[in-house]
Amino acid sequence: MKVCASARYIRILSIRKVHYYGAFKNGFFTRKPFNFETFNDRINQFYDEHPRGRSDNIAQETVIDLIKGGRELQRLQSCANEPRKALSAGDLGSFLELNFARSSGDIEEQMTGFLLKYGAVLKYRAVIHAYLSIVPQPVDSGTMIRLVADYFHSAESERHASWAVQHCMNLLLKNKDYYNAFHLIDTTYASPRYLDSVRRRVLSRACGLTLFGGLASASAAAVLPLTPASFWLVMYLFHPLAIYYLILKSCSVKEVGRLSWRKHTSSVYQICHQHEIMLVNKIITHFEDHNDTTIRNFHQSGVRKHSNLNTFTTNDYVIEFPGATSAERYYGSHSNTHAAVAKFQKRFRHEIQKRRMAVNELDEELMFLEFWLTHGENFEWVEPDQDPAEIIRLNV
Repeated sequence: MKVCASARYIRILSIRKVHYYGAFKNGFFTRKPFNFETFNDRINQFYDEHPRGRSDNIAQETVIDLIKGGRELQRLQSCANEPRKALSAGDLGSFLELNFARSSGDIEEQMTGFLLKYGAVLKYRAVIHAYLSIVPQPVDSGTMIRLVADYFHSAESERHASWAVQHCMNLLLKNKDYYNAFHLIDTTYASPRYLDSVRRRVLSRACGLTLFGGLASASAAAVLPLTPASFWLVMYLFHPLAIYYLILKSCSVKEVGRLSWRKHTSSVYQICHQHEIMLVNKIITHFEDHNDTTIRNFHQSGVRKHSNLNTFTTNDYVIEFPGATSAERYYGSHSNTHAAVAKFQKRFRHEIQKRRMAVNELDEELMFLEFWLTHGENFEWVEPDQDPAEIIRLNV
């Protein structure tokens, strides 16, 4: 009887080990025994041993171990619909009065609270990489943007900072969180802190070119004393300005995809906001590609009767004719557009206008508009069931 009881006891322990322990190396937060109870106790112990002012001494491996542990608990909690895989207290846990996480949001709040308390650890690329990449990925957009913005302004290189912003943007677009996607841009590449640093670099480069032009002119004047002084004065002013103008023109982004800068936008502004226009273009392109809002992909609405955001409830084309100045004229008096989507598109227009950008019309839209206004003159359809994105214009 004792042998059977001991064998049965060992079998029960092995089953509990599979459910409660994570397959990690011996880290501070993930060492065995590993469950929500021990994870919470170790975080509190860490708070007691490491005051907020000593965050510079925390190793990045320790923070990554915390993130791995939290993600593993979240992964187990996400299996709540599968009883065999769910992380639950059970009879033994209830008897021992163990406190298990009831949602992954509790664990996420613990992890983000730790990262925000010890903000100095956000300067490590490996920490923000683990936070964004380890599955399950974060879903709290506000906290994620805050952490990415903190890393962006303290990153060791601009390349690493750009990677974090791009990765966070991909997660937001994956969830179709377009509002927070614009908020991410405002807290990173459009933030006053970043723009001030870029302007200082541009001005310092201009001062350097001016000083270089002055030294070059002075040296040439000493070598050629018979040249009039007015000539060297013109060369002193023109030479650095010409080089500076060429640098501005070569470094600035004039147009990208669906967006371009409005007229009379200075080259300095274009250089300072070149990353911003590329990210906004990424948002606009993602929205159009996933919601059938352009003629280029509108034929897909015949397959899907309703688009993802109910942008169109019928298969009627919506075209903005020349001179249209309002959403009412754009959609007409009998609009089939969903109210929430119309508000969302209004937000798009506001974001684009305040950033001094303009939307480029697709070639297919301009061609279809000309086809509509000219009643098909000088156009032909290659196939009977062809969609407007494949119209061929006659060269006559």
